[in-house]
Amino acid sequence: MNQTFSPGEDRTSGAKQLLEGGSQQKVMTLGLLVVLFGIYILSLGGNQALVSDVVSPIFAFAAAAVIYRGQNKRRDTVYLWLAFFAITWGIADVLWLITEHFLGVDPITSEAVTLMYVIPGVFLIAMVSMLYYTHVGRWNRYQLLLDVLVAASIVFALAWNLMGRTMVIPEIAAGRAVSMGIYHLADMYVVAGMVILHLSSRSKRDNPGELWILAGVLLFSGSNFYFSYLYINGSYIPNSLVDVFFFLPLLAFSLGALYEKPRREETEGSPYELPENVGRKGGVKFLIVALLVLWYLEAIGLHAFVTLTLLLLFHRFFTSYIQLSIKNECLLYKEQENNRTLEKKIEKKTRDLQRAKDILEDFSYRDKLTGLRNRRSFVEDIDRLIEEEDPPFALFYMDLDRFKFINDAHGHEIGDRVLKHISQQLLTGCQEEGGLFRIGGDEFAVVLSESYSKDQLESIAKEIIKKVQKPIEIPPYTFYVGISIGIARYPTDALNREDLMKYGDMTMYRAKNHHTKKGYLFFNEGLHQEMEKKHRIEMMLKSADYDREFYLVFQPQYRIEDRKMIGLEALLRWQQPETGNISPGDFIPIAEETGQIISIGAWVMDRALEEIKIFNEKHDTNLKMAINVSPVQIQNMDFLSWMEEKLEEKKAHPYWVDIEITEGATIHGDFSMEEIFVGLAKLGISASIDDFGTGYSSLSYIKRYHIDRLKIAKELIDHITEDENSRLIIRAITMMAGGMGLKTIAEGVEETCQLKILEEMGCDEIQGYLWGRPNSMAQVEKENVVIQKVAEH
Repeated sequence: MNQTFSPGEDRTSGAKQLLEGGSQQKVMTLGLLVVLFGIYILSLGGNQALVSDVVSPIFAFAAAAVIYRGQNKRRDTVYLWLAFFAITWGIADVLWLITEHFLGVDPITSEAVTLMYVIPGVFLIAMVSMLYYTHVGRWNRYQLLLDVLVAASIVFALAWNLMGRTMVIPEIAAGRAVSMGIYHLADMYVVAGMVILHLSSRSKRDNPGELWILAGVLLFSGSNFYFSYLYINGSYIPNSLVDVFFFLPLLAFSLGALYEKPRREETEGSPYELPENVGRKGGVKFLIVALLVLWYLEAIGLHAFVTLTLLLLFHRFFTSYIQLSIKNECLLYKEQENNRTLEKKIEKKTRDLQRAKDILEDFSYRDKLTGLRNRRSFVEDIDRLIEEEDPPFALFYMDLDRFKFINDAHGHEIGDRVLKHISQQLLTGCQEEGGLFRIGGDEFAVVLSESYSKDQLESIAKEIIKKVQKPIEIPPYTFYVGISIGIARYPTDALNREDLMKYGDMTMYRAKNHHTKKGYLFFNEGLHQEMEKKHRIEMMLKSADYDREFYLVFQPQYRIEDRKMIGLEALLRWQQPETGNISPGDFIPIAEETGQIISIGAWVMDRALEEIKIFNEKHDTNLKMAINVSPVQIQNMDFLSWMEEKLEEKKAHPYWVDIEITEGATIHGDFSMEEIFVGLAKLGISASIDDFGTGYSSLSYIKRYHIDRLKIAKELIDHITEDENSRLIIRAITMMAGGMGLKTIAEGVEETCQLKILEEMGCDEIQGYLWGRPNSMAQVEKENVVIQKVAEH
């Protein structure tokens, strides 16, 4: 059977094989050492001195090889020194073999052999010294010194007490005495050092290798003391039990090398962290219990017991004091370091916040698209100039002409590129004269902070207009944009910022809407009076009682073909109690601007529907009532639903209603006129485009809309007799409407000659003073008393 394995399974299998291989190697290595150890013990039991003396150095050299391999797992040189220990021990065993079996000399009496067995202890001293050197950076030196003194004192006292109580020291050779002294001094140093290392390390249980090293040191030291005891008492026999004990340290060191865990690189102790030998739990009470047991077993005397107990209590007392001081110092350093770190972070955060504040502040004063200063900067700049009482300054309030058409026809991306180009053009024209701002979509402003004469201001305005009117090349298009400028001066025209901006804005719109040829206009008292009048009308509108002050008049609409009345147009009039009649041309734009046209339009709709319902039902006719609707009404309410509700409320037939919407609203409205016209048609209401021929309508616009009639603007009718262009436009409208199945009605027909021309051009209907003036419904009925002349549809 074929089997397939994924790469992940291969890696897992490989890892398992590697681990199994490592375990097998450890077992084989241990097996070899155990076999050699077993051969040694068997040779001792069989009194085979030569075999045991041969196996002993082989075992030492094999152990040295195993120990040296452990060096790869540590970054210090512990196992290197232990390998030297095993090698020199093996050399000493070889020297013992040669001396005893080849030279025939008793090795015990050989000073060379004795000194050679001292050398391994030197490597143990080097190993412990190296450990202290590598750990001292992570330890507290005062605690270390106290631990070393106390540990050395205890080990020395126990050893001295043990040897003094159990040995009768005979006279021995000076060299032998020196070597034995070095032996035991090294033992005390190594044992004390390893015990301190083990007790001081908080991670002593994490690495079994270090535990095996400690065990080997303790076994070696114990074997040395046992050997010295036998030797001094004259009871040492070569190749006896004590020699077996000397194998055990080598075996322990080998096990340490085999089971050593790879160590991370030791780092110098950080001032923030507690030293390695601080924070451990003391074992003084257990040591005192151990001393009590030794005293009870008479291993030590009462004097030694008391001395060592006092020494341990002394160590415990000063250890507590030192460690408390160390912890307090560490905590203090931590707090200071934290404070420094916090101060640095706060300082960095403060710099970042200040930088962010500067960026945001600059961003808040800059227009994102053009990079010019924005309206906020503009307002603050004017306030600063007024507060500082600087010399007189002028404000240019500017708005682009024909930009909306570009934006709508070509999209906002092209519109944005045009705005950027205009901004650069304005900058080159204004950077020397004053500050340039973008204060709205296509609105800009220039503040001229120096005193300029009117002639100088005119020159600057002309220069700005000239720069803006240059062709704008944005492949594949070429655009031509104009600009209208309203100029207001401080303190000539206004004494505060609000009035200055208001006058500049108003003057700019006057320059734009009245098609000033110059393109700029200065604020004057006439404009101020006009604004005051506008404000008064606005206030009167807010307090107007519609039912008492507003009323409707109705102007008949006639079919040219048979001179019969086909409908009426509802016209709003306002009789203000204090000022008298106010022209719709004055108050309707203000009502649209303030939003009051919505409530006024609702009042007009209610009255007009009521009147046409009464008229048609009274005379059994189907006349249409033409009702003008403002773009504001369509844009700010659900017009179709509202219209349906009105018809149902007044019980009026949809056929009786004709909604008139201006040509400009159909092109520039921010709403879908196509949906409005379709919705009106679904309701059964006819729709007409008012003032047609004065805007920018094209055939594509008209084709899209579901309309019934085009109402030719009065401005064209007024000049039809003497202006060839007006006649051409009207003829084109009638022909286009006829081709599209639309009716045409001429507004403002006052002369017979005008009627004759319209009839020749194929115009369908007229409205004007020639056949009917605006009147009350009663007067309209009276003037059209012969009902038979009323067309029925």
